[in-house]
Amino acid sequence: MLLFYQSLALGQNQVDFIPSLFSKTCSGTTMKFDAVFTPSEISVTSFDFEDGRLPTGWEASPFLVGTPCDPPRGDTTPPSNYFWATTLYTGGGENNGKRFVQTSAVDVSEGGSIEFIIRYGADDPYVPSGTENCEDGDAANEEVYLQYSANGGAWVTMYDDWDTVNGYGADWYNWHFNDIAIPDGAKSSSTRFRWRQPANSGFMYDNWGLDDIKVKAIPPPSASWEASYSGLSSDSINVASNTVSFTKLFPPSNVNKDYSITVSTTLTNGTELGISKTVNVEASDTTNPTITVPSDIVTDTLTGLCKTSAILGTPITSDECNGENYVGTIAGFSGNLSDYEYPIGITTITWTVSDTAGNTVSSNQFVTVEDNEKPVLVIPTDIVTSTCIIDFGAQIATATDNCSTSLTPSYTIASNGGNIGLGINTIIWHVTDQKGNTTSDTQVITVSDTTVPSITVSSVTVTETFA
Repeated sequence: MLLFYQSLALGQNQVDFIPSLFSKTCSGTTMKFDAVFTPSEISVTSFDFEDGRLPTGWEASPFLVGTPCDPPRGDTTPPSNYFWATTLYTGGGENNGKRFVQTSAVDVSEGGSIEFIIRYGADDPYVPSGTENCEDGDAANEEVYLQYSANGGAWVTMYDDWDTVNGYGADWYNWHFNDIAIPDGAKSSSTRFRWRQPANSGFMYDNWGLDDIKVKAIPPPSASWEASYSGLSSDSINVASNTVSFTKLFPPSNVNKDYSITVSTTLTNGTELGISKTVNVEASDTTNPTITVPSDIVTDTLTGLCKTSAILGTPITSDECNGENYVGTIAGFSGNLSDYEYPIGITTITWTVSDTAGNTVSSNQFVTVEDNEKPVLVIPTDIVTSTCIIDFGAQIATATDNCSTSLTPSYTIASNGGNIGLGINTIIWHVTDQKGNTTSDTQVITVSDTTVPSITVSSVTVTETFA
C-alpha cells in the first residue's frame, strides 16, 4: 500500500512524482519514483492601463487612458480604464504618423502566449472635430496587426485577423478577448511584441483600444534533479529532462515506514522548484529468524563454594536473509556470560536472535545448580577415662558448609541404652545443612574401673554377760 500527500507546490509550475514498489529483497525495499516537471506559463510583462504610466521598457504612440467610448459596447467587463489610440506618433522613424503599443523585451525562449482584449471604434461616438473619438476603421490597411521582433531583428507580423468590416459586425468591434500562442520565430531570450496600425485617415479617425495585456512565457526546462529522504542520504540525478525516473533502496524493515521525500528540479536558468510528500515504504522482511538454544544444564556447586561456572554452548540460528545476530542475557547481569557465577537454584538465560529487518525471536536455556556437598564436621577426640562422669559441656564439635552459614552439630549416645557406662561408649555426632546434606562421625569414650573399692566398717561393741 502506497500513501502519499502533496505538501509543496511552487506557483503554477508543477513538480510531481509518483512512487511505486520496485522490489523487496534482503537488502531492503527498493522504490521507484517517476518525477515530472510540468511547465506552466508565467507572466513576464503585463499592463492593465489603469493609469497612463507605461511599464519600464514599453513604448506607445500618444493615447488616452479612460473610458471614452459609449456604453454598453464601450465598457470592458468589469468596467475599467483602458488604452485608447487617439493622436498619432510624431517621433519619427517607421512609426511616424502611426498608432502602436510596444512591450519591453522578454525571454520567451520556450514559447508562451499573449492574452489581451482589443476593440475597434464603432462610431460610439464619432465627433467630426473631436480628439477623443471612437470612430471605426473602414479601410483594409487600417486594421491592427500583432507583431514581434526577436533579438533586435526585423518586425514580423504574427497575427492579422482583426479585419475591418462594414457595420461593426466583427467581434472586435466590441471588447474581444485573445489568447495567442507565441510562434516559433518569436521564441528568443529578448523578444518585443507590438500592436501596430500601419495606416489611418487622421488623428480623429480609425480609433482602437487595448486592455489587460499579459505576455506569458513557458519556463526553461529542467537541467538536473535531486531527491532527499528523511534520515537517509540524498541523491542527485544529472538528467536534463522534464521527466526522470529513479530508484531508491530503503533500509531493511519488518514494518511499513513513512518517509518524508522531497523531489526538486533545477531549471536551466537556475530556478529551483520542488515538491514534498510522505511516502509509505512497505516492509522488506516480516519473517522471523529461528533459534535453537543449547540444552539445559544441571550441575553441582564447586567444592567449598556455593556457586559454580558453566559452559552454555552455542545457539543454532537461521534466517532467510542470513543476517541474523544472537545475544544471551541474564536478568540483572550486564557482563559477559562466561564470567557469570551461577548460584544455587535455576538461572534463566534468554537467547535472542534478530535479523537486519528487526524481526526478533527469543528462547530460554536453564542452568540448575544443586548443593550436594556435605558439611564438614570436626568432633572431639576419643576419650579414655576411669570415671563415669563425663562433662559433655566441654565436648565441642564444630561444622562448616559451602552454603549454610550457621550449623550446630548434635550427638547421640549409641550404646548402653543412651547412657555412658563402663566399657566402650559410642557417641555419634551429626550435622545437616539447609539442603539436607548430612555428615556423621563417631567419638569413642572408654570408661574403665581401675580404682580399688574401699570399705568402711563401723565399730561393734560386744557385751558378754556371764551367768
